[in-house]
Formats: sequence, C-alpha cells, structure tokens
Amino acid sequence: MNSNYFYSNTVLSSRNKRFLEEVQTIAESIKQQVYVLSGPLIDSKYQYNDDSLIIVLSSKRKIAFVTTRKVDDDFMDLCEDIIEDIGSVSDKYGYKEKIGRPRKWKDRLTGIYSVKDINDVTMWFCKDIAINDADDFRTLDLLVSLLLVET
Repeated sequence: MNSNYFYSNTVLSSRNKRFLEEVQTIAESIKQQVYVLSGPLIDSKYQYNDDSLIIVLSSKRKIAFVTTRKVDDDFMDLCEDIIEDIGSVSDKYGYKEKIGRPRKWKDRLTGIYSVKDINDVTMWFCKDIAINDADDFRTLDLLVSLLLVET
C-alpha cells in the first residue's frame, strides 16, 4: 500500500481499509508526502497497544490521531500519552526550545477523530485538519520528525 507519496505501517483491516485507501489516493493526487502510522516510531521504551490507532502525518496538516472505533476516554488518554511522550523526546533532541511544551501547541496542531465520524475523507484531509498559520508550519514539521524518528 506504499507509494512515492504515501507510507503506511498500519495493518490493513476491514475497519480501516476505506480510510487508508482514500488517504493514499489523496496523497498521490496532491503529490504530497503522507505518513500513516500504527503508532509513533519514537523510542521503543514507549509502548502503545491499541490496534485501532492510526496517526496521519503530513505537512501543513494537524497530527491526526484516528481510531477505527468510537473516541472514548481510553483513546483520549492514549493520545495524551503520545503527546506527552513527544514532549519528552523533543527535550532529548533539543527541540523543546523551538517547539515549546505540548500545552502550547497540542490544541492547534493535533486532533482526535474516529473514522466513523469522517464522512468525506477528502474534505477532512484538505479542510478539517489543514493548518493555515505559517507560524505553525515549522513547529508541526519538527513534531512530525519526532514521531518518525526511530531510536
């Protein structure tokens, strides 16, 4: 399911197939790199055991935490844990001075969604999770790089 513009390490299932295929189509049509992860690739000491988790990463788009189930307290807690861990990793790589603490950026640069609530994946990707503030682009790119770094 990977292409020049789309990378996914998410296991394809009946619950995520349509969503993943549509995101891949969007990535290829707009010719923009999109990463779809089953969890952050950060330090292996951080474990995230939720097979419904999909993280969508792309330039100028919010870090989207997506579940194939209903967004519930457990999923919200998982997302908060990942955001907290990104903050820790940002300190490790000296990014904290550039991006600040998670409380400064998490509401602007992350979002939590369920595939069940995303009726139009193209509209969601191109409008709902789009970031329009140029000041946030650099911070977002640094955050995405932290999610993609394997240590």
